[in-house]
Amino acid sequence: MRIEKVNTGKHGVLSTETLKDLITQATGAPDYTPPMLPDSVTKLMKISSNPNADFDEIEKLVSSEPTIAAKVLATANSALFSRGLPIESIRTAMTHIGLTQIRDLAFAAAVNAKIFKVQQYQTYMEDQKRHALGAAMLSSKVCKLLGLNSDMAFICGLLHDIGKAISVAIVADWCKKKNRPYPDIEELKGPVHELHTSVIARVCSLWELPQVVTKAVERHHQPMVRGELNQMAAVVAVADLGCLHAGIGRRAESVEIMDEKTFFLLNMSPQQAKEILDYSIELSSMI
Repeated sequence: MRIEKVNTGKHGVLSTETLKDLITQATGAPDYTPPMLPDSVTKLMKISSNPNADFDEIEKLVSSEPTIAAKVLATANSALFSRGLPIESIRTAMTHIGLTQIRDLAFAAAVNAKIFKVQQYQTYMEDQKRHALGAAMLSSKVCKLLGLNSDMAFICGLLHDIGKAISVAIVADWCKKKNRPYPDIEELKGPVHELHTSVIARVCSLWELPQVVTKAVERHHQPMVRGELNQMAAVVAVADLGCLHAGIGRRAESVEIMDEKTFFLLNMSPQQAKEILDYSIELSSMI
């Protein structure tokens, strides 16, 4: 990945425009390589939609990455997923929580291991990781509540904002290589927010994820464009509101249902919107 020379201000300080230029150059480069997912997770993504998928093959794929397998089992036994019975093997987890959730948990574990690992911005990264899981859980909840296809909802919610973490990692890596001072996280928030949807859309494409995921994360701030609704983007936007209301990975701000048209893009009733916001408060104590 080649990054052309970037202009720095006095004492090597990176301006907002310079930070944006740095991130854009890095992710737009023809040879840009995002943090790569393990082959086992990539294969699991491809076969999980097959109703005749071989459970032995799936168990082997998940178990081939011990760290991911351990995380899947730990999460399957957590308050988020547990039905009160201990889950001691990947096969038992598949039986109790289903193939789709196994895939989602394995994907989440892989993303957590690859993305949120920048020591200089550890607190920010922890907030982003918590927000990603909260939005993933809420996206699934919205789909189930409204009777929508929830197959990729968890992954769309999980990924929608991680362009921010990826962008921060790019800047940190550049600063380390160039022996430059690391920008304060408050200086980074503006540029990474502005670019995060284009960054994650590029990464989703390079990861060869389904188009429904790429389009949803790219449009979650604008689910409706020229009268056309991207339903999954709207689902993620509602999940984002739930995270905001409950302070999941960000400062909490009370959401007033009738002031948010996003709820009604999906024809949610006020009672359904309230159910999502109530669930977000419950969720905030579990993740």
